[in-house]
Amino acid sequence: MEKKEVILALDLASHWDFSSVRNQCIALLERKNIAPAEKLAIAQRFDIVALLEPAFRQLVLRDEPLSVDEA
Repeated sequence: MEKKEVILALDLASHWDFSSVRNQCIALLERKNIAPAEKLAIAQRFDIVALLEPAFRQLVLRDEPLSVDEA
């Protein structure tokens, strides 16, 4: 599944309270190569605590500063 499709499925699963589908979507997102700032936005939008720490860690440990878009 593409990232866009996973996010759409996550949105529907969250809305309709399909916890098993939501958990599968979260697991897929954890394995996808997504920019840390985007991962944080997804985590906030869908209240996914499991994505927060890895995304913050990636932001803190990377060499390049935040871009204007990420800020």
